Amino acid sequence: MKKRIISIILTGIFILTIIPGYALAWGQPAHEAMNQEAINQFKFQYGSSPKYKDAPIDETATYKGPAVSGSSGTEYNHKEVINPGRTFSEWVSSGGFSADEPHGYSGVKHFYDPLALSGSHKLTDQETSHGILYTAVDAIIWAFSHQENPYNWHRALEYYKKSMEIPEDGSWNPTTIAKVSFRDIDIPCSTTAEARNAYTGKAFRSLGECMHMISDMTQPAHVRNDSHPVWESIEQSISAAHVTSYAASAADSRVSYAGSLRDTFVNLATFTNANFYSHDTIYDSTSGINPNNGEKPNPSPQFSTLKAIVDKSTGRNAYAGSFNGKDVSLVRQTYMSYKTGLYTSYEVPVDYANDIGEVLIPIAVKANVKMINNFFPTLKLSILVEEDEDFDPNETYRQFELNSQLAHYVEDDPEWKEAGLQIYYSGPAELLRIREGKEEKMANITFKGGYLDQVQDPFSEEMVPGPLLLFLSKDEDAPRVELETKATYNVEYEDTIFLRVKAGGRILQSNQFTFQKDPAEITLVPDEYKALPDEKVKITAEVKNSPKKPVFLWDFGDGTDEVETTKPVVEHVYEDEGDYDISVTLLDGKTDKELAEAEGTAEIKILNLAGTWNLIFNIEGSKAQELIGGMAEKMLVKIFGEGADQAVEYTSLKGESIYAQVILNPSDKADVFTGSLNFTGSTNPTAIDTSGMPTYVECTLTDNILAIKTDSVEGLAYTLDGLMQNDNYLNGNFKFGNNTTEVIHGTWEAKR
Repeated sequence: MKKRIISIILTGIFILTIIPGYALAWGQPAHEAMNQEAINQFKFQYGSSPKYKDAPIDETATYKGPAVSGSSGTEYNHKEVINPGRTFSEWVSSGGFSADEPHGYSGVKHFYDPLALSGSHKLTDQETSHGILYTAVDAIIWAFSHQENPYNWHRALEYYKKSMEIPEDGSWNPTTIAKVSFRDIDIPCSTTAEARNAYTGKAFRSLGECMHMISDMTQPAHVRNDSHPVWESIEQSISAAHVTSYAASAADSRVSYAGSLRDTFVNLATFTNANFYSHDTIYDSTSGINPNNGEKPNPSPQFSTLKAIVDKSTGRNAYAGSFNGKDVSLVRQTYMSYKTGLYTSYEVPVDYANDIGEVLIPIAVKANVKMINNFFPTLKLSILVEEDEDFDPNETYRQFELNSQLAHYVEDDPEWKEAGLQIYYSGPAELLRIREGKEEKMANITFKGGYLDQVQDPFSEEMVPGPLLLFLSKDEDAPRVELETKATYNVEYEDTIFLRVKAGGRILQSNQFTFQKDPAEITLVPDEYKALPDEKVKITAEVKNSPKKPVFLWDFGDGTDEVETTKPVVEHVYEDEGDYDISVTLLDGKTDKELAEAEGTAEIKILNLAGTWNLIFNIEGSKAQELIGGMAEKMLVKIFGEGADQAVEYTSLKGESIYAQVILNPSDKADVFTGSLNFTGSTNPTAIDTSGMPTYVECTLTDNILAIKTDSVEGLAYTLDGLMQNDNYLNGNFKFGNNTTEVIHGTWEAKR
């Protein structure tokens, strides 16, 4: 009897001696580093995505929660304390450490054999030893739902939900968040803020421990039913520095991350099981190599499916697998038989561990990035500001009502939906205002069940039932409205308001609303432009209800960069012929908020004027016939731009054959051109010829023509408003009488 008691005691001592080894899947520092690298990659991959654009992670806030005081082997020397404040990253990273505590208890719950060769997915290797103290649990069950695990996945979501649903209406009473097991601790909370904070801390620790669990699915011993109580080269050789170095490497493309998180657990375990050995599970049916632990052998890998190589350091035979196009050494010969001189076994040596880790660590990190994204719910904070249309129009101010919702889009969160959990936010918020570019807090607000519930009274500062009312003086210079009712606030034109909620480790910000007299409007005038290539096009916009500091963003539709102006006009040169879509966006220069947009078109081409045109002159005055008859017999039409001159024949309806060289304004229709003519004789004494006739004639051409010039005269000057001066041709052909002045008026029309 004495011998039996001594035997049991010795067995217990042996178990306590070897039990810490069960938990060291990747060493705790390596696990912490994996969690941190996953956080880093999560920020890089998802930081600017729509889900987090208006609800980013709060990197500075701290949260209290249960934390281990140090490393231990059993529950008898395990101790939990209340950590007063860790950030999101600190809690998640430390979860990589605490998931292994205490080693003996936790270690046997971190194994998952995807093939269940022993009849179970849990650890059965050496169960007669470790099973005396602790019951092994399938790692997936432990990670997702086991009731003894205070930090399983389901509880992580529950803690997070609780942190988001503590109301501020007085219905909550001081309480203690009760511990779930010896790996937890009671947390007394005297205020709603403390309770929200503590639940958030527990949720983040839970996330970190679940990430540890999924990383274990990339440790060969943990997916091949190998308890490795004393030695495992891969886990004991990989440090935090190795993790940092390897984390950004490409994950093997054969690993699938599709489906649920449970699917990802199984996919990682299956890949690791099929492609890697642990020290005690090396097996090759052809060579007669069997597992050292005596368990049923895993069918893969087999030496025949690997590449035979010679180990560089020992000269022994070895085998390598191919991962992302690179050969990675997996096993080599060891243990020479003194009788036969042959090697009878194989090992996973320490000097192979780094290359193996470079394959497995990126797989674990990528899976953990997915877990972080699945953990955070899809939340959207929105406000609706509506003007009271029934409000007395004779009042000197306008009245608006603000309502708000913080919604959880659970259909976008499959893990939350599968867990049957949806968040209905209850808690505090802030109403903020942007005035003259500066952000300032206006009032405290509370939510209940996902909707705005209470508003801070500006007089007593007490919380009163919503909705929130906003008064806006119609005249900017009028005095502020004297508020008499509760939950009402004054605003001014150009004020921008929005809500902000800090909860669940997030900073949620609503859409913005800007108070304007009327909605801003913008139009292009005209909305169609015609021009020649390389000609400046002046584009003009008209604005109604413009902000104080308008900004115009012009897009010319030709692939050139957008142009920003502070005035509603811009010039642009189109280099090539074509039809272009023009747009201008009106922004508020204070907030960069888009207020209105207008669109137009630009037709850039050389006008085709070839053909026969009728040219009609209707001229009043005694010299009308003399003016027409005295013109040159031939006139040419030319468009200045790319291409050759285009000759066009004109026929006067009065029978005279009249031609002209004309510079046309191509912004008008190409089939009909009309305009007016004003010929004025002058008695300028410096411009009198020998017969006493005026030698200076001013010809003003309006509307669609810039200038008319005969082909026999050179040296004429033109202006954009249609003024042609110094017409020497007219000087030599028209006689208006000695020292007389006559004004000839008329119109012309050229029609194809």
